[in-house]
Amino acid sequence: MSALLEKPVIRERKSPKGTTTARKPATQTHLRLQARIIQKKRTNYGPLIVGKVVMFSVLLGVTFMVSSFGGQVLLEGARQERMDAKRRAFEAKAAESVLALKLDKIVSAGGVEEWALAHDFVLIDPTAGRSGLIARR
Repeated sequence: MSALLEKPVIRERKSPKGTTTARKPATQTHLRLQARIIQKKRTNYGPLIVGKVVMFSVLLGVTFMVSSFGGQVLLEGARQERMDAKRRAFEAKAAESVLALKLDKIVSAGGVEEWALAHDFVLIDPTAGRSGLIARR
């Protein structure tokens, strides 16, 4: 609390009539008490909020870039696997067609007859033609 001092007040003393006295200045001070108003320093939240927003944006951007890169890597891996699968399917079809030709040759009537003759088999009923039974000699 602070005390404010005012100007000194000069009072005259009352003296009996007919007498004169020299005036003596009497100083009287009046104290006025006044409460100090202490203002709290205002916190500036602007830079704090901007800093948090910038940090969040940076973190969000880094996360987005890393996840995008990871997605691209996985997508490229899937594309390579698809190309390998197509190549293997093409090779399997080619091998299947070769095997199908060989199988057709083996199971056809001419193929069976050639095999039978190569292994000394003869027709039981020569009048039956190619569809007749074959027996070993």
